Order: sequence, then C-alpha cells, then structure tokens
Amino acid sequence: AAQGITVLTLDSAVDSDIPLCFVATNNVEAGEKAGSVMADRLEPDKAVAIVGHVKGAATAIDRELGVRGGLAGRTVAGTYFCENFSDRAYLITKEIMEAYPDLGGIVALNEVSTMGVARAIRDLNLKGRVKVVGFDHSIAEIKLIEDGIIDATVVQKPFNMGYLAVKKTYEALQGRRPERFIDTGSVLITVENIYTPENQKLLFPFPEKQRRIY
Repeated sequence: AAQGITVLTLDSAVDSDIPLCFVATNNVEAGEKAGSVMADRLEPDKAVAIVGHVKGAATAIDRELGVRGGLAGRTVAGTYFCENFSDRAYLITKEIMEAYPDLGGIVALNEVSTMGVARAIRDLNLKGRVKVVGFDHSIAEIKLIEDGIIDATVVQKPFNMGYLAVKKTYEALQGRRPERFIDTGSVLITVENIYTPENQKLLFPFPEKQRRIY
C-alpha cells in the first residue's frame, strides 16, 4: 500500500483498513448452518463440543460465533483448538470423550479439525452416537459422510473466491471501487443431499472433459 499497490484480500481476514475489498465466505453465517444442523440432530439433553483450528484466527472466531448462535441455547461443553494439526484434533477428541462420555456431538471448524474429530469418533466406535458436523470437503471427508461418521459439512466456494478476487482487483485498477466485503457463499452438505447434481458439481469441480475421464 505504501508503494501505491492496490491490495485486496480473500479467504481469511486481516485486521487492517488497507485492503479495498475482502472476498470470502460469510463465516458467521456458515457457522450458523453448522450449529443449526447439529441442534436439529441432537437429542434435547445432549451437550456439544467445538474443535477449532487456530485460536484467534478470524475464521475460527466467526465460525464459533455462528455455531453458538445456530445451536440455539444447547449446552456447549467447551471450545478446543488443534493448532491446525489433524492428529492433535484426533487426540483432543479422545480427551473430550473421556471427560464427557455422554456428549452428543462435536462441531469442527475446518477441514483439518474435521478429519481429526471424525477419525477419532470412528476409532472409538461412536458412529451415530456422537454427531459430527464439520467444514470443507476433501475426498476423505466425503468418504466419511458416505460412511455415516460425519453427519454434515459446510462447503465453501473457493473457485468463487479466486475468480471474484481477481475480477475485483482488475475493476479497482480501472478506477471502480469494489464493495468492502463480498460473500462467496456456502452450502450445507449432508448424506441426504450429497448426490444431487448441483452438489456433485460443487464437491467435484472438474472441467467437463476431465469429468468424463474420471
């Protein structure tokens, strides 16, 4: 910025007024989707734990805020952070289940934490008894949804982020001031809707030629 270079950001926010525009998922809204589906699937007397990636990260803060709102008063046993290590999320989940053996569900706030949580629930033979709601959509996550370990995941739209960030940068260089924030959207994926054509395109975004090959 000091050199007169136009700056926009995408995906993760920074605490600065320098970027002209921030292109990303509305993480509070996405968190609300995760919290709401968890609340819908929980037994009324069951508590929930939250496993995040990095304490203090904007995405973790906003998603947790949304999750707690979506849970609509359900008891939250605590929020834990894995420092973005899946193995750490795995161990944290085992520790949570030792401390709260009657826990009803865990919401994980990104792909790394979701995978660690889901693997632990699988290995502890708690499939179905402990609900898992996560974020993102790696091939391994999709398999865990198909296997019934993960009940739901909130999928972002990273193609939209990249496309719109470049588009808005170009427009800014042409003298058009972009919006301060552009929400690229998110979709709640469950075992019930994972095979719809629109969600398959979102989960497996290959070009048509590649899609035929695979």
